[in-house]
Amino acid sequence: SPVVTLENLGPMEQARRYKLDSGLPVLATTKAIYNEESCYTADCHHHNELQSILGTLDVGLSELPLQESLSTMGKRLVAFTIMLTILVIGGVAALLQLNVVAPLRKLTDYLHAVSVGDDSGEAPELSGELKTIVYAIRRIKKSIDKHD
Repeated sequence: SPVVTLENLGPMEQARRYKLDSGLPVLATTKAIYNEESCYTADCHHHNELQSILGTLDVGLSELPLQESLSTMGKRLVAFTIMLTILVIGGVAALLQLNVVAPLRKLTDYLHAVSVGDDSGEAPELSGELKTIVYAIRRIKKSIDKHD
């Protein structure tokens, strides 16, 4: 296979993952050290201007701290999602209780009182369609009272 020099590597080929013989996962990157005029003209350097790459810098870091952090963040995300779900369910339940269940309970209590002939109960103050039902029940009750 042809030799691939670093100057021909793309950014994704310069970054890589591998495992050491001990099994430790490593994330590494390679960066070329390019020749510049200040390098090949300096008295302390021994290379000419035709040499485009002086060397490479290869840095590898253990992935263990990253994996531990990702694991911790994943656990926190799951806990946050569970708490948020509980809060949303609680909020929806509270709104249903306030806007649906409690008004329906008032209406059914009133209907029960009317059905057993209890005239002492005041009609509940409701809104929307339930208010229309209460008015209809009042009219039916008055109509029944007139015929009795």
